Amino acid sequence: MQSRLSARIAGIGTDNPARLRRAFVETVLLRELGENLARDPEFGALVAQVCEQLESQPAVAQNLHELLVRLAAPAAP
Repeated sequence: MQSRLSARIAGIGTDNPARLRRAFVETVLLRELGENLARDPEFGALVAQVCEQLESQPAVAQNLHELLVRLAAPAAP
């Protein structure tokens, strides 16, 4: 899952925590609940709700952002 998430967030600017968080939540939910969930019309609302919960906890939001920034960074040779 780490490689999939890294690939997904690589094109997102690290200065956009909301987009990074959304990509993280989508990736995790689809991995855990199945890829078919992406076709559900309510999937976007579920993602938004989880993102709001993560954002409502400042320490969690900051730690998650730092983790996603590290994952988005190119690997050292």
